[in-house]
Amino acid sequence: LKVLEPPSKKHDTESLYECYSRAAHAAVYALRLAQGHHDERPEQIAIAALLHGCGEMALWVDAPEEMQKIEQLITSGDSRDHAAISVLGCTLEQLSLGLAELWHLPPLVIRAVSPDGAFEERPLGVMIASALAQETVSGWYSDEVAELIELTADYQRITPQKATGCCHSWAAEAAANLYDLTMPLSVYSLMNPEIITSPAMEERATTAGSPRPQTAVASNKPTQAVEKPAPSQEKSLQIDSQLLQEQVILTFREMREKLGVKRAMFARLTPDNRVLKVKFVIGAEKNAPLRQFQLNLDDKHLFSLLMKRPQCFWLKPANRDKYLPLIPESLQPSLEMSGFFAVSIFVRQQPLGLIYVDFPSLEHLTQEGYELFRQLGQTLGTELGNRD
Repeated sequence: LKVLEPPSKKHDTESLYECYSRAAHAAVYALRLAQGHHDERPEQIAIAALLHGCGEMALWVDAPEEMQKIEQLITSGDSRDHAAISVLGCTLEQLSLGLAELWHLPPLVIRAVSPDGAFEERPLGVMIASALAQETVSGWYSDEVAELIELTADYQRITPQKATGCCHSWAAEAAANLYDLTMPLSVYSLMNPEIITSPAMEERATTAGSPRPQTAVASNKPTQAVEKPAPSQEKSLQIDSQLLQEQVILTFREMREKLGVKRAMFARLTPDNRVLKVKFVIGAEKNAPLRQFQLNLDDKHLFSLLMKRPQCFWLKPANRDKYLPLIPESLQPSLEMSGFFAVSIFVRQQPLGLIYVDFPSLEHLTQEGYELFRQLGQTLGTELGNRD
């Protein structure tokens, strides 16, 4: 890789240094993340994060014109994965995986760029740190960063508010260590309070009992959305976040291995039990609408009916016309409307959330698979109830 030199005006050199900066930030985040997770060898997590984007680094050094083509496609609205596949025939993560194996990099580096690495604690820490470094390049107050801070909180078993403070302090630490080098620093975007416009960040502050940040932008949300829930509504379940993450990931893994699912999503009820909001997703592209899943249960539709009691649903060609009117039009682009499974998750007879899965083809949707999916959903609820 290219050695750091005085700043150059060449676009490829600037972009390479930005890539280096993300890697260095990721290493700092990973080290602190691992220490908070009580990992026995946190420096290994940091090294893996430093090398996580080795494919992109190699391209900026040896084939900068290819990376420029990818950046142009992303700027024009294409997803990162689609842009890389169009230019390279593979994603940047797949390139990093191939190079990591070719160069015999440490096993943790290889696991952290493997698709199923998220099912293991140490590679997951690397992934969170690398994604946080990537997303905070353009600012700290986006929905994507808010989601990563929630994952950080789950990973370290702390509150989202404390995780926010930790992440900000890590950015400051990275800046202190990298200040004398010729690399951009993400800490500067923390210094502009006018950027705080993310609905996810505002919702977290409101849930915590803090006042909603005052901005010059008028809210588009209807008044009903901020009304207090009726006193008769049940309080949401209190489930340990680390336990929930572990059990959901195990369930997703079983569904992939036994059913061949393509995408899986777990949406959890908000504390007032009135909204289903995405919590965990696997198999979906970074910009997929499924990652933004959020549904108000005050209205009558398929998913509000599912959350009435423990039950399972199968959308298939034979019943599609019947149930299509019950699926909100705004939600349909997020789902695989040719066929999917969904199951409500109840813990100790109280509603917790919902799992949605879809498949590479309709051939995967079978009666046997549907029954197994139902059983896995029931088992998840039972395990959470027994272990919490």
